[in-house]
Amino acid sequence: MHSQRLVICTPFYRPHIGGMEFALGRLATALRRRGLRVDIETSILTPASDESGVHRNGATLTEWATYVGDVIKGLNVVTDQAMLTSFGPGTATPQLEAAAAFRRQGGRVLWRSPTADHAERNLNGIQRLVSQAFSEVVVNSRGSASRTLRALPGARVHVIANLLLDAEVSRLGAIARRPPEGTVAWAGRVEPRKNPRQLSRVLNNLAELGIDVHAQPAPSIRREAEWADFIDSLDSRVHVYPPSPVLAPAIERAAVFFHTSRVEGSPNSVLEAMVRGQAVIVSDIPECKELIKMVPGAITFANERAVPGLVRGLTARESRTPGIRLERHFRAIEGHREEPVAAKWFEVLSQHPGWTRG
Repeated sequence: MHSQRLVICTPFYRPHIGGMEFALGRLATALRRRGLRVDIETSILTPASDESGVHRNGATLTEWATYVGDVIKGLNVVTDQAMLTSFGPGTATPQLEAAAAFRRQGGRVLWRSPTADHAERNLNGIQRLVSQAFSEVVVNSRGSASRTLRALPGARVHVIANLLLDAEVSRLGAIARRPPEGTVAWAGRVEPRKNPRQLSRVLNNLAELGIDVHAQPAPSIRREAEWADFIDSLDSRVHVYPPSPVLAPAIERAAVFFHTSRVEGSPNSVLEAMVRGQAVIVSDIPECKELIKMVPGAITFANERAVPGLVRGLTARESRTPGIRLERHFRAIEGHREEPVAAKWFEVLSQHPGWTRG
């Protein structure tokens, strides 16, 4: 399949801290390993890396959207497929218009939705243009598929779980085999859908009760002030680590991983935590419940006042059943291993008529 190409269009790309950016990087790596050419068209708003096939243009989101629109229009309808990802302020219409033009020529355009509510938030009112632009939508959970279909009735939606590379599974499994250090950890971007005020209250309450708490907050693009305010809101007893694409060792080795969110696609941070062997406490939302199903020591919370008791119960269980971390690791990787997930992607991509002829 070396003559065929997938062009991923995303305003932000790794080494940016977001879960979506990591998911796209993992996907590109897995597909390239299996012979597919994958190019990334992204902006210069996130740091450069030495990864080949990544093209960075556009000093602003608007500039990038205009640039990537020209890229899409110039793709080869037989050998190339385009995959769009995020739609922020000023980026949706240029991307969608270019995608619609490419489709009219016979091209194929997929949308990889980052969150369950993305179509509702960023594509509301332009559904006709969306239907002209996309051949199909790929989401990473059934909950996300259901919500996407409510916003885009009649869309063809594929559910493909988040992918973990083989080397990552091996490294995280090694962590799962070791006893935990510390009690509670949280890491993520500070943005409204992550419930930062609730998160701060919970972390501070745990620290006030004498529980060992570790946090690694990261800023979202254009939300640096909110990130700084969140750090200022934390109790001095919360151990805070600087933002980085690499998690602090204390975050990875904690007994319990805590996660708050109003909506997800399927949270990579929670998946990675379970694969590390950590017990997880997550918001009681459909996308989180779907991900943690059947994984021991993975529970939801609806009332933040219940969290301290949940933490103490989980840490006591960890000490009584040391083998549970490894059991959690193996349960969590089911459905997320590199080979079967990459095969599902190839199944979707091979439905392009030009590719099946090749």
